[in-house]
Amino acid sequence: MIERRFRPTFYAAAAVDAAAAVYAPYGTIEVDHAGPAVRVTANAGIDELALADELANYVLGATVEARGADAERPA
Repeated sequence: MIERRFRPTFYAAAAVDAAAAVYAPYGTIEVDHAGPAVRVTANAGIDELALADELANYVLGATVEARGADAERPA
């Protein structure tokens, strides 16, 4: 099991949830919004570190996209 932490001031909670849904077929993804943390346990034959890293990268990308979309809205 690998744990990744995502500070809510930096990362969108929706991005964490989206990443968990995308990578769920590859292992057990536990989201703890109180932490805030995500615990990743890979399925057999899946590199657990790579899975956790890909999930974290997805969270970052989805957060950047969400913040960019917010910035493009007129005030």
